[in-house]
Amino acid sequence: VSRVVRPGGVAVVSYPNPAALYALWKTRIWYRVVPFVKRLLRRSHMQAPKGGASLSPDSFLRALETADLRVESIHYTNYLLLPSPLEEMFPRVTERLGAKLEGSGERIGRLLATQVLFVSTKPRAGEAPVNDADRSDGRRG
Repeated sequence: VSRVVRPGGVAVVSYPNPAALYALWKTRIWYRVVPFVKRLLRRSHMQAPKGGASLSPDSFLRALETADLRVESIHYTNYLLLPSPLEEMFPRVTERLGAKLEGSGERIGRLLATQVLFVSTKPRAGEAPVNDADRSDGRRG
């Protein structure tokens, strides 16, 4: 991303939140149970999606900074409270609950938001990249 952002430019990057309760339910339980149940019912099933290795939001933040991007803010979004298959059975309830939680902050976002948005800038020529000693927002220790 850094290679295509001009110095002083902004990059907004969305990354899945692997620590969200919904993500843990879906990857650790749901995707493992569905094939078993379909075999019992003698129905064909598709393979569960397989993604690459996931990074925690903190690790992804460090990766952006390593790529010479200064992370200006982090936003948690796309809140999903109902686990599968309930979110598909009750889409309006799922949508209403998610909308009420949007913007609720980092503490709730780390648990319930399925996406993390990183707003970052590429330093201009001559600007020093950010490092942990420069951080005043307390995002990392």
